[in-house]
Amino acid sequence: MSSATERPLVLVIEPAGGGEDFKHVSSLISEESFQILTAHSAERGIELAETRQPKAIILDLMADRLDGYEVLEHLGKTSSTQPIPIIVLVAKNDHKSCIKALELGADDYITRPFKSRELTLRLMTSLSGPRRSRMNAAFLSAGDLEVDPIAFIVSIKGRRVDLALMEFKMLCLLMSRPGEVFSREELLKAVWGADADVDIRSVDTYVYRVRSRLGDCGEMIQTVRGRGYHFQKPQNP
Repeated sequence: MSSATERPLVLVIEPAGGGEDFKHVSSLISEESFQILTAHSAERGIELAETRQPKAIILDLMADRLDGYEVLEHLGKTSSTQPIPIIVLVAKNDHKSCIKALELGADDYITRPFKSRELTLRLMTSLSGPRRSRMNAAFLSAGDLEVDPIAFIVSIKGRRVDLALMEFKMLCLLMSRPGEVFSREELLKAVWGADADVDIRSVDTYVYRVRSRLGDCGEMIQTVRGRGYHFQKPQNP
């Protein structure tokens, strides 16, 4: 096991109670990879974020006894906590919560149910590079292609492009992590959810649709043979 000084500190803000079907997020995170700090109230979460300065925060928006939006808003307005990446947990198909959380400065979201491996990978990704500024956290651009995830708008050279919801979610995911290769299984789970009854080949169909709708910009969604897909920004945007 890595020493405590080598393992990044992760703050988990989640409710103290729960039924038999509720698994605490802190119990799903590998203690071999991270140090875990837990808060069971919004006030305690904010206090620990400010005093302990974790490398990342996981915030459960599904908890009735926590005002997760209050936490997001406070951390976003506090200079000492602005640089800390935040991953929020939301209910399956709760698109309104996703949008509101991103608008308030969350860096990523995961829908329940999820597996420990997915959460660990998301944490690794959030820690792998510099955090986007909160002011521009939701805006994505590459060449002539611009995407506003909050307003659900895709445009090319100022011309709006209409995408279906799942097409939009797939494009946002790929654009938000340029160069990262996603397998079909990862895209299926991230876009449709872990329990979706969707054929794996539907991913190929949706990639084809997005590419077609984007025209020349669709070439930025590239196939990595034997692995999946990734988004490649133009070298001279």
